[in-house]
Amino acid sequence: MTGKAMRPRKLLDVVSLTKKYPSKTNLIGRPVEFHTAVNQVSFHVNEGEVLSLVGESGSGKSTIGKCLLKVTDMTEGFIYFDGQDISNLKPEEARTMRRNMQMIFQDPYSSLNPKHTVREILSLPLKVHRLARTGAEREKRIKEVLDLVGIPAAYMERYPHEFSGGQKQRIGIARALMSKPKLIIADEAVSALDVSIQAQVINLLVQLKKELGLTLLFISHDLAVVNYISDRVAVLYRGDLVEVGSVHEVYSQPKHEYTRLLLSSSPLPDPARRRGVSV
Repeated sequence: MTGKAMRPRKLLDVVSLTKKYPSKTNLIGRPVEFHTAVNQVSFHVNEGEVLSLVGESGSGKSTIGKCLLKVTDMTEGFIYFDGQDISNLKPEEARTMRRNMQMIFQDPYSSLNPKHTVREILSLPLKVHRLARTGAEREKRIKEVLDLVGIPAAYMERYPHEFSGGQKQRIGIARALMSKPKLIIADEAVSALDVSIQAQVINLLVQLKKELGLTLLFISHDLAVVNYISDRVAVLYRGDLVEVGSVHEVYSQPKHEYTRLLLSSSPLPDPARRRGVSV
């Protein structure tokens, strides 16, 4: 059979996203000057792909993630998710939307409630989004997801302090998977882990992408990790999106001076071998 290949479907489409924070106020507390953290940034994420946002600290990467999840309000722009405009959702609408857009946080040590067992941590998304009517249904889903991330179901009654950093991040990934989201935002998800553990967690994300067809927005400053996991890369510099393209395009033929600077300072092999890097 011949014919045109189907165009990838946009799951997330960000148009001219801008976020400004007050930097100076007048005598009565009203802002008179602003700091622009994200400036007119536009990009999209196709269904089933990994797009990485890269850049140094303060480039606006994490701010974009917070705006997408409606943790903070953007100043200007539009966000379209799964065909719907989610730019100005009300709080209840935002909570509903988060069933399909979840985050893996940077610090596995502080992102898990130390007073809750693994069972309680993983039950909460099911209760919030009303996804399991009975205890038996919750139990089944928790066991399914723990198996996916490589944590024994027998550990359900343990508390976060009883796990290593890598195991805690696996539990964080499990929590993000509980509601069967369409998009996962991983915000520096391995930067707080030892290098050997980073490799295990990244390989788990790659495996889950293949098995579940996950769509990932991967936020990182580590170009070796980004090279390994990504389909496309978007480069941010001081709040501006300066370059976007496939991993091969950006790593082998960077167009922007800042991208070239990032690559020159990263311990990557020559461009012809970059896609084969393992972490």
